[in-house]
Amino acid sequence: MAGELLAADTIATYRLSYAITATGLLVTQHPRREEILTGILGLDRGSTLNLGMRDDPAHPGEPKYYTGLDVWEAADSVSGRADHNLHFLAVWFLGVLATVGHLAKEQDYWDHTPELELLRHLRNGVSHGNRFNLMHGAPRQPAHFGQHVLTREHHGEVVLFEFMSPGDLFALLDRIEAHLRRRADRS
Repeated sequence: MAGELLAADTIATYRLSYAITATGLLVTQHPRREEILTGILGLDRGSTLNLGMRDDPAHPGEPKYYTGLDVWEAADSVSGRADHNLHFLAVWFLGVLATVGHLAKEQDYWDHTPELELLRHLRNGVSHGNRFNLMHGAPRQPAHFGQHVLTREHHGEVVLFEFMSPGDLFALLDRIEAHLRRRADRS
C-alpha cells in the first residue's frame, strides 16, 4: 500500500512542478517579461538565484548559497525560442519517468497492467538515449495506453515525443496515478 501511495503522490508532485516550470516559461515568453521580471518580481539585470545551502569547512556554521544562475541570462536564452518548450517538457518527463519507474520497479510493477508495462518500457527507453531498447523478446506482456501499443518493431525508435506526445504522457501518468490510488484504497 505504501508503495502505491508514494508513486501516486510522486506523480502528483511532478505534475505541480511541471505547472510551475510552465508558468516560468510563460513569463519568459511574455511580451511584457521585462516589466514582470523587474517591476513585479524585482529581478533586475544581474539578479541571480540562490539555491541550496552547503557548509564551508573553512567557515563552519556559515551557510553558502549557490548563486551561479543568472535570471536574465536564462530568460534571454529562451525568449522567442519555442523549441525550448519541448526541451523543458523532455527534462520533466525524464525525471518523472525515471522516478516513478524506479518506484514501480521496486514493487515489481505491482499488477503489471498494460499501462504499468508501458511505463516500464518508457523508463527504460528514456534511460537509453530516449530510444526504446526492446531486447530478448520484449515486450513480453501487453504494454499499451489508448492508441499507443508498444511492439517489438518499436526497438530503436524515439520515445519522447515521437512514440507519445506530451499530452498522452500526462494522460498515461494520470491513469497510473488513479490506478495506484485505487489499489491503495483496496488494501
